[in-house]
Amino acid sequence: MGRSTFTAVSVAVLLAGVTSRTATLSLPFQPIAGYLPALLQRLAVPVESQVAVFSSASAQAHLVSAENPRVIYFTDDVAVAWVRGSQTIEIAKADPTRGLAFYTIRQDEHLTPALTPGEGCERCHQSSATLGVPGLITHSISDGGNPQAVTDHRTPLQQRWAGWYVTGRSSGWKHQGNRVGQGWLLSLYDQFYDEGYLGQYSDIVALMALEHQAHMTNLLNLLGTQIRNNAPADAPAKTVSDVVDYMLFAGEAPLPARIIGTSGFVEYFERLGPRDRQGRSLRQFDLKTRLFKYPLSYMVYSTSFQRLPLTAKNAIYDRIITVLSADMERRALLEILSDTEPDFQARLRRVRRPAGPSHHPQTGGTRSSSS
Repeated sequence: MGRSTFTAVSVAVLLAGVTSRTATLSLPFQPIAGYLPALLQRLAVPVESQVAVFSSASAQAHLVSAENPRVIYFTDDVAVAWVRGSQTIEIAKADPTRGLAFYTIRQDEHLTPALTPGEGCERCHQSSATLGVPGLITHSISDGGNPQAVTDHRTPLQQRWAGWYVTGRSSGWKHQGNRVGQGWLLSLYDQFYDEGYLGQYSDIVALMALEHQAHMTNLLNLLGTQIRNNAPADAPAKTVSDVVDYMLFAGEAPLPARIIGTSGFVEYFERLGPRDRQGRSLRQFDLKTRLFKYPLSYMVYSTSFQRLPLTAKNAIYDRIITVLSADMERRALLEILSDTEPDFQARLRRVRRPAGPSHHPQTGGTRSSSS
């Protein structure tokens, strides 16, 4: 095992979106996987989040097959992609000015590797499928290699994951994942020669979370772009409505049966919190009839959301308050968000405060807690 100095953006600086390249990191280089294991560890990206795609329509298609799938690891703010035999690792991360930024790291232990802007990434990652802004895409792929559809939490599960490996447990229904003729897989143990791969799963719950947050990220990036570019008022107003509908899982496809993940992703994800005074969290899964027990997107804690212009955040908060205050059955969502998101709590108090002669509850700003 070799060791090289990783001259690039430090992890703290990387996540903060600063472009300084003065920081150095010492990362171990492993045979086959290269810098991947150490990079995931430094970025706090869990191996349990691994999902695997083998469609020929995926990135680096000349290397990708059912015997050599491309794997993606992710958190709320970072996605890392690797395929065995590639000379690069790909990174997408939340960016305060562009919404999403793309980088690559060259896999060569004999060179000092650098984090460099991804060349050509936006050819695939900026289109109508990403709402016209740099973004993330999850597709279900037909046998001919053409995308059937962009998938998210609104897509019926029976139509998802063609071209992807899917591991987990359920019964009484079929998805489109895995090789033709295969049923449910508990792991990828015997699906391909796995040297270099860090996990033996392409967890169904991780896939569902990634699908949800991909489109959520794109909506938030679109709104931020519209605000920064001074778009006509009706454009961001419509996007705010779309963002809140999606955050509240409007149109979510019901689960056809109970779903069980097998990689440990569920346990990892739920531990992240934050939790309210009653111990409830927006990250708690349901997995019986719907994805989350409390259907308000955890992406409210993400960098993509927290770095929105304050006017955009307040517009979203106001819309959430309006929608949820009229629905007593979803009161728990207001309580959880108020306990766990200080900006929302301040906005909720401001909106509900009785108006005095010189008080206008629907205007003004609150303290920002950008992360």
